[in-house]
Amino acid sequence: MNIRAASNDDLKVIAALLREAHLPSGDITSHIDHFLVAVENGVAIGTVGVEVYGSVGLLRSLAVEPAFQGRGIGKMLCESLMARAAGLGVEEIYLLTMNAAGFFERLGFNRVDRSGVPVEIQRTREFSEFCPASAVVMYRDIR
Repeated sequence: MNIRAASNDDLKVIAALLREAHLPSGDITSHIDHFLVAVENGVAIGTVGVEVYGSVGLLRSLAVEPAFQGRGIGKMLCESLMARAAGLGVEEIYLLTMNAAGFFERLGFNRVDRSGVPVEIQRTREFSEFCPASAVVMYRDIR
């Protein structure tokens, strides 16, 4: 298994992974430059992305094919993405989740109040449209 940068050729498979995970996929085209895919035997089995807004980022769209879950692929994707985001100047990364808070806490993320999230993140479609107000908001410093 290897992790590589996503390209426009990966859009369909990323969208399928996100739909299968019940995650929004309608706006991934505009952020594809900041997506990664995990590939095994030439097939994409996982994905994750980040929206970059200066020194803050929004981790989004983490999905792993169900048959490959439990093998640490999600963790590897997140760690690779955070390293890539740090290389782009991101110092703080946020995310919203409905059912994976425990997973992200094990990666060093902490729950934060929605009102304390930077305006750049609050203006994203993930924050303002796609994720309900009941979603858990989490934060991690990646400096």
